[in-house]
Amino acid sequence: MQDRFLKNPLLIITIFGLLVYCNLVFNQFVLDDPSQILNNPAVHSIQNIPSLFLGSSFGGGKNLEGLYYKPVMTTVYALLYTTFGPNPFYFHLLQVLLHIANALFVFVLLSKFFNRAISLFLGLIFLVHPMIAEAVEYISNLQDVLFLFFGLLAFLIITKPAIKIKHYVSFGFLLFLSFLSKETGITFLALSLMYIYLFGKRRKPFLIVALTTFALYATLRHFAVGSTLYTTELFPITRLSFPERLMHIPIIIFYYIKTFFFPIHVAIAQQWTIKSLNFHDFYFPLVFDGLFFGILFFFGKKIWEKKRELFKTFVFFTLWFLMGLGIHLQIIPLDATVADRWFYFPSIGILGILGIAVTHMQVKKQKTILGLIGVTVILALSIRTVVRNTNWKDGLTLARHDIEVNKDSFALENNLGFELMQVGRYDQAQIHVEKSIQLVGYWWLSWNNLGVIYRHKAAKTKDAVYLKKAQDSFQKAVDNTNNFYLPYENLAELLLNFKTPQETIVFIQQASKKISVNSHLFFTLALAQYQLDNTQAALDAAKASYELDPTNNLSYQLYQALLTNKQIQIKTPDY
Repeated sequence: MQDRFLKNPLLIITIFGLLVYCNLVFNQFVLDDPSQILNNPAVHSIQNIPSLFLGSSFGGGKNLEGLYYKPVMTTVYALLYTTFGPNPFYFHLLQVLLHIANALFVFVLLSKFFNRAISLFLGLIFLVHPMIAEAVEYISNLQDVLFLFFGLLAFLIITKPAIKIKHYVSFGFLLFLSFLSKETGITFLALSLMYIYLFGKRRKPFLIVALTTFALYATLRHFAVGSTLYTTELFPITRLSFPERLMHIPIIIFYYIKTFFFPIHVAIAQQWTIKSLNFHDFYFPLVFDGLFFGILFFFGKKIWEKKRELFKTFVFFTLWFLMGLGIHLQIIPLDATVADRWFYFPSIGILGILGIAVTHMQVKKQKTILGLIGVTVILALSIRTVVRNTNWKDGLTLARHDIEVNKDSFALENNLGFELMQVGRYDQAQIHVEKSIQLVGYWWLSWNNLGVIYRHKAAKTKDAVYLKKAQDSFQKAVDNTNNFYLPYENLAELLLNFKTPQETIVFIQQASKKISVNSHLFFTLALAQYQLDNTQAALDAAKASYELDPTNNLSYQLYQALLTNKQIQIKTPDY
């Protein structure tokens, strides 16, 4: 029975993956998905693909803005959007299929070190683990799935027994795609060198190819977005000094290990920071981490003494885990304190260590018991992931669920407020947005959403007090960001519809000193110039708006109307 079950491991992984994630593909766009895809003109046409390699993964202006350089991800978005339009089903489906492919690659990789049964068990854990699943559930996190997909393919080439010239070319190309999917792809360069060194593979050409590929990537990234790896002061953890961030290392390690082995409470937007070296936040995690790594050390020592043929494998997967964990310990500050999706790569290192443990303890009499434990673990993890998929149904469902797990999260409070706004519950939304601002007063998105709430109330009540509060809130948002366009667009639109065209033009001119003017701002500028009878200036702005986003019908209609001297009727939107 067991042998028959193991005859088609690849088919088993594929079917299991489709079953566990079948309810995910019907979920909606959530969190950053609208800004990354729906409101990002750069990914709305495959004609823009060359420009995607010349800027950030966030769009809006003449050039893509920000420091996130993941052009392969945005290219995939462009291909999907051009083919299927703004339909989240196909975005989710591709991500699920790529994750299943990654689980297959993990199985193939582990099969080079362990027997088929152990490799299948570990591959299935990677496939269905609810912590790892965040990388699959979140469309805006396609980057992690992509960089692992290309990175594993590149790495598997190194493990081939016979190498030809075409393999070196393929390795370099796939490694380059991994880099371009996410900066973390550089870990596969290090892994390749580790594997060659540990297992005696004298393949120096791989080293040359890897370093040449990285140099090419680094050059391209530098000219596209610069060499800086992070934006300071956007998130609580990035506002801390280096010693203060180091203080978080014990609890960060504790979080990842605890959540991997007990993935009961999972949530997004983990932006918390610790305030002092107290027992709960520092000393207890420090003791826990010490015990964990102590056990790992003595286990390695035992492997060295009893099964030396496994020791290199132990070292390899331990280094894989430590490297994957190390890049997320806030040495370089990241945009969250911890994130489950960041364990997508280091989890493979943990699985490799578990494979060694099972191999070490495996006895014929224990096979049945181990098999039953394995099936139970896989089923339990699968059920948890299926349930977690339902939390990602839409933004409102996700925010309501996760805010009960991740309490006092300014990001989740803001997300819940935003989702309540979408269903017309502005008074409830205001409570959560204002709490978000109380928790973190510099977050531009919370101020922007508060401005939207006051703008709605001003439009409905014609109360000048609400209008002033809306303008002040949008201004607060603008003051706190020079990478994101939404508050600039909202404030410009507010000035046009409720103030004067002169104020609108002045604001956009001032904004252009901080950001490159995008299609939406040029559209607003064209309307303001038109109201002042500046026909040529209005025509130039409308043309710029259309050229930046040819898919925007309003920009096209405005440009054509100005070009043919047709009269334009400007209506205040129904807020």
